[in-house]
Amino acid sequence: MLHYAEVPKRDRAWVGAVPVTSPARTLADSAADYVSPELLSSAVSQALARGMVSRPQATAVERATGLDA
Repeated sequence: MLHYAEVPKRDRAWVGAVPVTSPARTLADSAADYVSPELLSSAVSQALARGMVSRPQATAVERATGLDA
């Protein structure tokens, strides 16, 4: 998904020549853009399992989207 926004430095990285957002920021942006709850839940679980996000970061996304219900 291509997303345009002002992104703070802490939420940015580079993969080669491509600017990307951090996994936590990507999950939050996806939640804000109403990605399906099933897909977002899977992404959160995978990010946690791979150590790409912390439990508090995942919980914040889950709460914002109602996935924690």
